[in-house]
Amino acid sequence: LLVKNAPHGRFSPNNNQSSTSWYQNLTVDGTWSWIVMELVSPITLLYAYLAGPAAEKREVPPLRHPSTLLAGLWVMHYFNRAVISPLRTPARSRSHITIPFAAAAFNIFNGGLNGFWLSFGVVRSDGWSSKAFWASIGLFIVGWVGNVLHDEVLLDIRKDAKSSKSGGDSEKPKYGIPRGYLYRYISFPNYLCEWLEWTGFALAASIASNWATPIYESPHWLFVANEVATMLPRALSGHQWYHDKFDDYPKERKAVIPFLL
Repeated sequence: LLVKNAPHGRFSPNNNQSSTSWYQNLTVDGTWSWIVMELVSPITLLYAYLAGPAAEKREVPPLRHPSTLLAGLWVMHYFNRAVISPLRTPARSRSHITIPFAAAAFNIFNGGLNGFWLSFGVVRSDGWSSKAFWASIGLFIVGWVGNVLHDEVLLDIRKDAKSSKSGGDSEKPKYGIPRGYLYRYISFPNYLCEWLEWTGFALAASIASNWATPIYESPHWLFVANEVATMLPRALSGHQWYHDKFDDYPKERKAVIPFLL
């Protein structure tokens, strides 16, 4: 990812006028491929959570249980990400066919691991009795709200471009300079908020299990590490893309961490 940008969104082969290779032109609808590949995650997590081994008795944790709360937060995030957000977006760039396949494979692996872990009985029934647990849930909610809020800014740019357009390709998304909220400081506050969101989730899961699973073996912490490792290079590339595309792009903005990076 530090060498080649993932071929979707603003880096879609269809947005590259020099893209003539038959392999580069193997693209699929951006909206529906996104929905399918992201829906895999909550479906896999719920299946693993309900069918997985919950301790030795193989019982699913009850509805009033920290594990069920965490599973519900996972589904909430992905319902917005996989259904609400893409269906409200006027148009998405086509994605190279490798993107939905790779993302779906990861989501099966990630959703399954986290679902099995949550159902395994590691999370204690009184795991939500500490203030630290609820502070972590609060961090998740703040990150989720921030992620949705900043995505909404991008959605408004595309809606405004579509309503004011007088011809051309109506299926091709339009880009502009996002402004407001944390966009004042960074180009990708939606990424930063998503990192905060899943860090809150990972903290809550570890606290509720009394840190029974080492961080390097915890699927929730591995998920956070993967988020940063895959999204940081894209944020840096996207930040440069903004500067290249818009002459009046604010020079004081950082890429993804205010005042630092």
